[in-house]
Amino acid sequence: MHPLRTTNTQEPARAQDDPSAGRARAACAVALPVTALVAVLGSAGESQAAVPSEVWETIAQCESGGNWHVNNGNGYYGGLQFYQGTWEAAGGLAYAPRADLATREQQIAVAERVVRAQGWQAWPQCAKGVRPPDGDDPRGPEAADRSSHRGPVGRFYVVQSGDTLSGIAARFGVKGGWPALYRANHQAVGSSPDRLAPGATLVIPSGR
Repeated sequence: MHPLRTTNTQEPARAQDDPSAGRARAACAVALPVTALVAVLGSAGESQAAVPSEVWETIAQCESGGNWHVNNGNGYYGGLQFYQGTWEAAGGLAYAPRADLATREQQIAVAERVVRAQGWQAWPQCAKGVRPPDGDDPRGPEAADRSSHRGPVGRFYVVQSGDTLSGIAARFGVKGGWPALYRANHQAVGSSPDRLAPGATLVIPSGR
């Protein structure tokens, strides 16, 4: 069954004083060249070289003016402006309830996981020009092979042909059902929640 539109399917409005209003945030999921469930957050992904600290400083300056503990009440938190669903999906709750309550180093640790799972387009504007010289995909050359194995590893899901938001939400026990899943991935899904692009990576919010 295709999900129906509701009146409450938009991401939180950005505060007027947000220095990066109009930019896509870390909640944004992107299409990746894989065909199954993916989240490179395990030991193999952890072995990849860390992104230089100055890269994250540059992105934070762009996203939040370099304020690692900012909370404008707009649904995005911390120096890298994590959407709450992304923070939870990438293991941020191990550090703090929200990104703005975590240390700079903890936020960067979670961001490294997001980059390995989603690539640099999680910050499509602010990451421009600051990507490490070893390519756009920090997951490494074996990422596609690792991603080809089915099974929910972490809290990211790559859309398959025939998938629906309602079906994915039910499969993962998403609290709030498909509307919550849509809100967490509005930028990736677009204005039509009943049309999912195969290959798009979705953030899976916390379960029930």
